[in-house]
Amino acid sequence: MRASLIVVLAVFTACALACSAKITPQTVLLPATSEHAALEIQYAEYGRRSGPLILALHGFTDSWYSFELLMQQYHSAHIVAMTLPCYGTSTKDATVAADVDKMGRVVMQFIDKMRLGAIDVVMGHSMSTVLATRLAQLHPDVFGGVVLMGSFAYMNEDLKGAFNAIAADVVAQNLGDDGHFGHDYCWTWQTGTTNMELVPEWFLEGCTQQAMMVPGKCWLAGVQYLTTVNITDILPLVTRPVLIVYGDGDFIAPANGGIETMFEGLPNMNIVKLHGLGHAPHWEAPDEVAFAVDQFVDTIAHTQDDQ
Repeated sequence: MRASLIVVLAVFTACALACSAKITPQTVLLPATSEHAALEIQYAEYGRRSGPLILALHGFTDSWYSFELLMQQYHSAHIVAMTLPCYGTSTKDATVAADVDKMGRVVMQFIDKMRLGAIDVVMGHSMSTVLATRLAQLHPDVFGGVVLMGSFAYMNEDLKGAFNAIAADVVAQNLGDDGHFGHDYCWTWQTGTTNMELVPEWFLEGCTQQAMMVPGKCWLAGVQYLTTVNITDILPLVTRPVLIVYGDGDFIAPANGGIETMFEGLPNMNIVKLHGLGHAPHWEAPDEVAFAVDQFVDTIAHTQDDQ
């Protein structure tokens, strides 16, 4: 009995260590193009390389770190989380960050540079839901499916006003191009749209630190991106299956008439609504999100096998 208990404890300890393994970000240099100078891109990866490949794209002021809790749910899949230009330690190119199509071309550069090949699922949170959708529409040969979290297809005037207030704060605090908001501002920003009771404080602090790394010009670029983009016209052109995961406490979807209304143009849409969650379900319930994504990936694989 004692020997059996020791074995069980040893297995449990090994699993706990594996599940809490530290994820270390890396960088890759993308060559200059006609649209941008050379870009240093931060990224992190986790999981089994032989498993399904998920490319994760973060929200406004976040970085790869936004996906750390979710990444540690995976051991059979391979997740690559990219930090987009202007965020984290990636090159602060505000011209790229203000334009969804320029961002998309940088993502395709990253995929090519990393030799990732075909991506089973491109996953976008918040700001990057429009980016992920656009990528799937333009490159159906690269992306097998799309997962959207905290998603929107456009912003109504009320939401535009809220984000334009951020731009006004950049001016009011004289951040200029390279100044940064302080801890209190970034903490309020990062915690204001999520159910804080469900998210570890240490993780929210890490997200706050990521936002503090974003200079004024990149806050302005992000606001421009968010308040001008509208992908409703391209939705009927997205041929790949799309999974939308959202919390019933998310403020963005109801403000725009609801998920079903915003994305009614998608020909192959699946929706998972999670009770009690806000704008960042992968922070608040990473296990539930991982389960939903796993089922979606399996469905895609079975569909492809039947074709």
